[in-house]
Amino acid sequence: MKQPNFIIVGAAKAGTTSLHQYLNTFDDIYLPSKKELWYLQLAHNPNQEIRTRQNLPISIETYSSYFNDATTNQLLGEATPSYLLFPHYTLKTIQDHFEEPENTKIIIVLREPLDKILSLYRFNLKIRTEHLSLEDALKREKERFKTYKESIGFNYRLSCEYSKQISVFTHFFKRVKIILFNDLKNSPEKVIAETREFLDLPPIKFEAKAQKFNKSTYTSFDPQFAFDFIKYFKNSVIKRRIIASNKAFFKYIDTYAYHDIPHSVFMELKRQFLQEAIRLESLYGLNLEHWKVKYRS
Repeated sequence: MKQPNFIIVGAAKAGTTSLHQYLNTFDDIYLPSKKELWYLQLAHNPNQEIRTRQNLPISIETYSSYFNDATTNQLLGEATPSYLLFPHYTLKTIQDHFEEPENTKIIIVLREPLDKILSLYRFNLKIRTEHLSLEDALKREKERFKTYKESIGFNYRLSCEYSKQISVFTHFFKRVKIILFNDLKNSPEKVIAETREFLDLPPIKFEAKAQKFNKSTYTSFDPQFAFDFIKYFKNSVIKRRIIASNKAFFKYIDTYAYHDIPHSVFMELKRQFLQEAIRLESLYGLNLEHWKVKYRS
């Protein structure tokens, strides 16, 4: 039974799709064409509502079959961002089914939390699953997390508790690599070279194409309208219909969504993520000064 040699476990909206696409260009690496197999956390998650989604493996045999087309000289991998959100379930499945599970290599991509929250919120608006203002979505996050179907899509603050999530992997697996979203975005060739070295693969010339994966598209839009839209229409049917019909709205979500949050809540987020950045630097030797500058401003 085939199993992956490495797993990209997250985080969501942090560039895992780009990393998956980049690594899939090499002949000595095999990743299933289907990104996000989900199985490793789904197998032990007590809430099974997600099984209503189509084409998800429901057994270790089905999961393994996604690697059947790989050749003997290829390194096998997969990428499912929800694994980082549910690290204990993921670890349990790997321990149960993998040979030498501790030798599986783990790759984690981290994005600055405030940017990540806005990106996820914008994405949920784009796919028409989010009907709350960002303020209300943050307030109801823990309540929604109790429902598996909602916990995947609306984990704004909870999905940024990186140090807790990463520790589950670092305490068991021998080799864990952490990549920063900005590095992957700004220096993909360097990141891919370092990732191949981490995977014990020989260096190969790689040139990233000027292409974004899993992105939103925009056209021109009046920013003042976006501000008024968020402020006054809140959760109304009118708001949802405008969002559904005009993708240009999302260009200004990043700038104006936080106007819908009380200043005290925004400052609380900045304090929380500043402490998180300090913990990550201390535990894993990361340089997150660009995060901390944002939180101190």
